[in-house]
Amino acid sequence: MRLGWPQNFCSVGGFFGESTVIFLFHLLLSELFMADPATWHKVRGAQILLSMKIISLGYDVGKGTVADLPNIFEYMGYCFNVGTVIFGPWITYEQYYKLLDAEANPMSMVWAAQVLSTTGLSVFCLVYSNCFTHWLILDSVNKWFLAYRDAQSFRFSHYFISFLSDATSSLSGISPDGGSQLQWSVAKPQHIEVPRSLVEVVTNWNLPMHSWLKTYVFKPVRPYGTFLAVIMTYAASSLLHVSSQLRHTFFRRRLSQIFDACVQAKRCKEKCDHKFTSRHPAVFLTNLAFGALAVFHLAYLGLMFDSSDGEDKGYTMWHTLDKWSSLSFLSHWVALGTLVFYWLI
Repeated sequence: MRLGWPQNFCSVGGFFGESTVIFLFHLLLSELFMADPATWHKVRGAQILLSMKIISLGYDVGKGTVADLPNIFEYMGYCFNVGTVIFGPWITYEQYYKLLDAEANPMSMVWAAQVLSTTGLSVFCLVYSNCFTHWLILDSVNKWFLAYRDAQSFRFSHYFISFLSDATSSLSGISPDGGSQLQWSVAKPQHIEVPRSLVEVVTNWNLPMHSWLKTYVFKPVRPYGTFLAVIMTYAASSLLHVSSQLRHTFFRRRLSQIFDACVQAKRCKEKCDHKFTSRHPAVFLTNLAFGALAVFHLAYLGLMFDSSDGEDKGYTMWHTLDKWSSLSFLSHWVALGTLVFYWLI
């Protein structure tokens, strides 16, 4: 008999189900009614990570993915693992459990190189976000260049945390592929800074979060309809991110069907059935144009994340509207035009 939980807690509807509801309720109340928004803004990320761990563990126990219900010490060790509790990333219980096997996670040159490289990249992104962006793009340039600068500064601050997350998790022994090669497991900046579409941006912005949403939201809801699964999956994102991704996905899928070309939001596999592949000049130029459009929308979306007074406690809706108003809501108009064109075809 395992030490820890009472027998009636050994079901998803028991302890873990109740904990999920309590955690989500806690997050909602803290977001809306926290007495000190600045304090909540500092701990919100860690709270969300903790809730993701509990929800995923409950689901895995219910589905039998986790063979044995963890005892109280294993449960607390998973929730408050030193390598992931602050910066993340989210990991499954099975990934955490492998850390207990020292022979499966030996120190090596690859491990040391992973830690050093991700730490160095993290420092570079921090410096670039706070210094280089303002040196490269001065305040006297066009407002759209300023919007791109502020948005890129925000993105590199995200990369700073992502690489720091990679470093701390690697130090604790976590390695998605067993430590056989160097890799970035949280974010892939190359697919965000030079994207094929906003779908690629959303996917590569936070890979563990993407995996969590796909595993614990999209797949369980999909039997009730793909559309409902997509809506439920992206309900946690902002409305603009949802509409942007859905619009680009369906619009480009429709173009791909009409012209039988590799112009979908996601890259086709190496061997696809399209008549015109990505190597065709027209297809290449089309994808390049959509990539430029994604960069345009990224500048617009990230504009509000500046160094104003709202940075410490979260930006208000009026701050966002004021920023978008300065650009004449152009991204919204382009989105509307794309939607109308999609209806027409």
